[in-house]
Amino acid sequence: MIEKATPDDRLALRRLIDSVHLIVNDLPARIADSSVYVKRSNNTVLGAIVLRETTYGAHIEAIVVRKRRRNSGIGTELVKTAIDRYGVLTMSCQSDTWPFWASLGFRPLWSTDQRVYAHYESS
Repeated sequence: MIEKATPDDRLALRRLIDSVHLIVNDLPARIADSSVYVKRSNNTVLGAIVLRETTYGAHIEAIVVRKRRRNSGIGTELVKTAIDRYGVLTMSCQSDTWPFWASLGFRPLWSTDQRVYAHYESS
């Protein structure tokens, strides 16, 4: 089950985010305003998605899953939770991860050699 992150998740989230060298500014405020969702098992954070609300939906600022739990559906579950909540999402990703996003229904807006900028809109 995907849940909103709580202040008690802050340290685990910081470690998980730092483990993949992502930058998420002001994580405590993000948790407080309910824009961070986590997947837990036995009180361990297995994955997280960080969102920024926009006038039309939300932008995915970061998504991360513990290395040993990748390819188990956690990332898909996190993104689907964001889709259910916001309906319209934007994101940018490294080109090599684009197949994951395309499989979820994201459509490219533009791309470079290294990044794809895309959006998703519920029908």
